[in-house]
Amino acid sequence: MELRNLYDNLELGIPALWNVLLEREPYQCIRMSEMPSYIKHEQYIRSKPYVGWYLIYVDGEIIGHINVSCERRLGIFLFEECTGREMGKEAIRLLRKLHPGTLLAEVNPANARSLKFFAKMGKVAYITYEVK
Repeated sequence: MELRNLYDNLELGIPALWNVLLEREPYQCIRMSEMPSYIKHEQYIRSKPYVGWYLIYVDGEIIGHINVSCERRLGIFLFEECTGREMGKEAIRLLRKLHPGTLLAEVNPANARSLKFFAKMGKVAYITYEVK
């Protein structure tokens, strides 16, 4: 597994993250309450809202993304076929090498799978809140 900086290749990253949004269910999102237009999606990414935003690669294929904000909040999403195989844990381990120290995981309170995942992580604090 490797993390590649999204901001280094926006021409690849913007459509890759669009595909992520297409797969996500509303309960998996923490920062948006509805699907943006492609133009708004592109504008958001180009605004560089995170201090680190990475595409997660395994065997040359994008399997998701992970980001960290200036408040040290992390967000992660893996495509469904990649969940339950320790890949999220490995991606967080790699992110912590790039951004050492305490991280807070942002989790939608309706996302039971993510709440369970972060509870198992132990050393990762998590916060939850609802988007209205």
